[in-house]
Amino acid sequence: MGVEVETCSPGTGKTFPQKGNRLEMHYTGTLAENSFQFDSSRDRKSPFAFTIGAEPSEVIRGWEEGILQLSIGERALLRISSDFAYGEKGYGDGSKIPPNSALLFDVELLTINGKTRKDLEQFELELSEWVVKKLKAYDRDDKLKSKYATKDEYEVHLRKKTAKQLSQI
Repeated sequence: MGVEVETCSPGTGKTFPQKGNRLEMHYTGTLAENSFQFDSSRDRKSPFAFTIGAEPSEVIRGWEEGILQLSIGERALLRISSDFAYGEKGYGDGSKIPPNSALLFDVELLTINGKTRKDLEQFELELSEWVVKKLKAYDRDDKLKSKYATKDEYEVHLRKKTAKQLSQI
C-alpha cells in the first residue's frame, strides 16, 4: 500500500512543501489495527519540526511521501503500511509500536520554512497588488510593449512569476 492521504480540511492548494524545506506539523499517531495512540504533538502542545527530504531521513518513509502531497494549512489522515513505517523492527523495541504495524496519522501542516498559511496568504495578496501595479504601467512603457505584444501576454508572464515565487517559500 505505501501511504494513502485523505484530506480532512484543505490547505491553500497552492503552496506545497519541497525537499529541503523545514516544516512544522501537528500530529496524532495511532496503530491502524486497534487505534492505540502511541504519540501526539497536540497532547504536548508543541509542533514537531523536521526537514523533509533530509539525508538521513528525519521521519518515516510514509511521512516523506505523504507530507509532500499536503498544502500549507491542510489537515489530513495518512494511512501508512508497515513497510513505509517501522517495518519488521517496530519502534521502542517493539513495545511502543509492534513489528509490522500499519499506522494512522492525523497530521496538519502548520509552517513551511517558518511561514504560516496566514503569512503566505498575505504574501500572495502583496504579489497580486504588485501585478496590478505592473499592469497599470504597461500602457506607458514602450519597452514592455515591445517585449510583450499584449497586456494579456504580459499578465500571463507576471502570474507565472508570482506563482513561482509562492512555490519557492
